[in-house]
Amino acid sequence: MRFTITLLLCLSTLISCAQKGKCYYAALLGTKRVLCSIDLTTGAGDTIGTLDGALFLKIGSTYDQNNDYYIIGTQDSGLCVYDVRDASLVANYHVSTEARMLEYDNNTHQCYFVDKVGADMKLVSIDLTNGTTSVIGTIAGVTNWSNVSYSYDEDNQQLIALSNLGITVVDVTDASIVNTYPGGSFYFFEYDLNTKLLHYMRQFGSDYIFSSMDLTDGTVNEIDTVDMPSTVLVDANTFDQRTGEFIMGRINDLIKIDVSDASIIQSFPSGSSTNSLFEAAFCVMDLDAGITSNGEVLTATQNNVTYEWLDCDLNATLAGATSKTYAPTISGSYASSSAVAAVQTPLNALASSLESMSWQQSP
Repeated sequence: MRFTITLLLCLSTLISCAQKGKCYYAALLGTKRVLCSIDLTTGAGDTIGTLDGALFLKIGSTYDQNNDYYIIGTQDSGLCVYDVRDASLVANYHVSTEARMLEYDNNTHQCYFVDKVGADMKLVSIDLTNGTTSVIGTIAGVTNWSNVSYSYDEDNQQLIALSNLGITVVDVTDASIVNTYPGGSFYFFEYDLNTKLLHYMRQFGSDYIFSSMDLTDGTVNEIDTVDMPSTVLVDANTFDQRTGEFIMGRINDLIKIDVSDASIIQSFPSGSSTNSLFEAAFCVMDLDAGITSNGEVLTATQNNVTYEWLDCDLNATLAGATSKTYAPTISGSYASSSAVAAVQTPLNALASSLESMSWQQSP
């Protein structure tokens, strides 16, 4: 009898992604600013080291997922790039005192901010591979640009922020406005690359209502009120693209919010009592999820990762199958996942979209 099964190879985090799954922030400790981290799974905290030149924070923060660099805007040293492994200063760049907002594109290696020049709001980029600064253009009709309510759609290269026009979506390639939506007392923007939803808090009296907006049609879903007392920190929010959890810093703790119902999933002590600029680190590196066949042995083509072979039909791992190679004992159709995110995706949802390889058992 011929048996047919489908196997999925999940390639987990690269060795160079060792810092992933953490939230980094710049806390004020006495008279110095230090880089701290919180493990988003266990809640374990760590003080990594002093952030030289970052005593006074200014225009926001962002994160280079490929190099594990924490990028922040400061009053004293401009735009500073720090290595999260040891808090060392990698580079710093001049930005004007009127600069606001900070977002990094992990694909193009450009760091974007908006600079107020006279009555204009100009979109500016800094290439972090060579330090080149470019003025992309004036954002037409915009006279005010939030330094708190902003996010970035890396897939479409679009900035999303609250301006005098409302929620404003800007193409970073030419500073043109792609779309605008009605605004209001909206704060703490985070864009979900997987669901294409913009998550934010809407202030209503003394309450914060967790909401989401579909940027394809402007549909708004007001989900529920979140316990966000006056202890909330300004610009201390980030988003875990691996799990779809909204992360917010409050005085002395960090909370994870379920975007489906606005409930607080977990709370971790942070010890931070000032503006701290939170950024989450998650793996965005592309992996080669291919499989080659040599006789009766299948080999994953990606190097320097850990491996896990699974039976997609049973939605179960194959005990002991954790090496780069796997030798099936029965005929079947085999496939590999195409992204790290597959580790968090239901296996049966992946099976239909995988590239497959047929393998026939030798007589």
